[in-house]
Amino acid sequence: MMLTEEFKVKSEGGKIDALSGATVTSKGVAGAVTEAGNLYKQVKPQLAEKLKAFNK
Repeated sequence: MMLTEEFKVKSEGGKIDALSGATVTSKGVAGAVTEAGNLYKQVKPQLAEKLKAFNK
């Protein structure tokens, strides 16, 4: 599973089994992970620049 893929539970066509057997919790976590991946892709260039400055 990569950050470019949407994170979904199996019942919704994804690759992830339910967490703790709780469908609502599993869907919430899947949505949060997908959103975190989207946010990371947005800030990745800025993070890379900061790391370059930090490593000098």
